[in-house]
Amino acid sequence: MLAHEALAEVLRQRINDGTYPPGSVFPSVRQLQETFGLSHANVWRAYKALVREGRVESPPGDALTLVCVGIGQSAPNYKQELINTLRLRIEHRVYPPGTRIEGPRVLRTGF
Repeated sequence: MLAHEALAEVLRQRINDGTYPPGSVFPSVRQLQETFGLSHANVWRAYKALVREGRVESPPGDALTLVCVGIGQSAPNYKQELINTLRLRIEHRVYPPGTRIEGPRVLRTGF
């Protein structure tokens, strides 16, 4: 297992066991570099893997702060939840034509 894969697995376990509950902020890249003795590139690859899986999101304008989006939430369920939320909002005319649609964090807050 490569270093970034091992770190991603550790972070997944911490998400699943509640160490990083929904809404929590992950440690910085520098903190994880120091804690695990890994390079910036390896820490960043681990973070990117979690983003691709839908376990964390990167708020706009703050690429290094990753916010946990859910314990054990898999990417397909997370994406389907967003799609369903968008459909409901469009059906209920929350979004008139030409409206800019919010990011994932805003969509999870409800109507």
